[in-house]
Amino acid sequence: MGSDESKERRRSLRFPVALPVHVKGWLNDGTAWEEDTSTDDVSEGGLSIPLGCEVRLGQALQVRLPLPKRLRSYDRELPEFETFTLVRRINRGGETSRVGVMFFGKQPPRGFIDRPWARYLLPSDPPDSMDDAPEGPATQPFVAAFGAAAGGWEPLSPEPRGEHPAPDSDRRRWPRLPSLQSFTLELQDEWGVVLKEELTVAVDISKGGACLRSAMDFRAGEVLLVQEAGGDFGTRATVHAVTGTPKDATLLHVEFLDRQAPGRLLTEG
Repeated sequence: MGSDESKERRRSLRFPVALPVHVKGWLNDGTAWEEDTSTDDVSEGGLSIPLGCEVRLGQALQVRLPLPKRLRSYDRELPEFETFTLVRRINRGGETSRVGVMFFGKQPPRGFIDRPWARYLLPSDPPDSMDDAPEGPATQPFVAAFGAAAGGWEPLSPEPRGEHPAPDSDRRRWPRLPSLQSFTLELQDEWGVVLKEELTVAVDISKGGACLRSAMDFRAGEVLLVQEAGGDFGTRATVHAVTGTPKDATLLHVEFLDRQAPGRLLTEG
């Protein structure tokens, strides 16, 4: 029973509903394709659709559909919701595949304009994720991490845990201030299923990010839900670097994606 309950811990529920959706994707030569289909189910974090066009894990797709406003993170006043997505699951069978995609945002992944066929893989993806890709420079594997600036994800070279350098303070737009604020950290899949969670404390914080203590094995490139403990501030955040060791206290250097930290968190220490 406990195992079943843990599988059902979702911040956002999956709703089985058929909504018309227009999908646009790109081939390895940059040629665009489009397909009209309908959703199998939707949530705040993504959707599942049958597709006749061939797709691969990590591929960027653009979708447009009349998503219910309560499931949108932006453009709630518009009749249709348009967003870039990333392919996270593929169940192949027959003439169509059932494809699960994760909402990315209004802006495409960083580097997408030059290489719309690129694939954006997370550190948790299986090491053979690129084995089915054609050979050539357009399909070189790389780990992707979210960036707060327009343009989305920025390629990162995978590095061993504990060898990531701390973010360069000269590149920060805002100063970081000492903090003892408590936060909950959650790693979720595209449907909002909580895979890992932790209550932790910040070492320092700025408008755009924070340094957080952690006793768990979060990795650079992962995207976490960061929620102020006992408060209303919450945002997705990318782990840009992991420093230290579990013995000496591991530190997560994260960048906020959806919201800047409110001023009251920058004055509490």
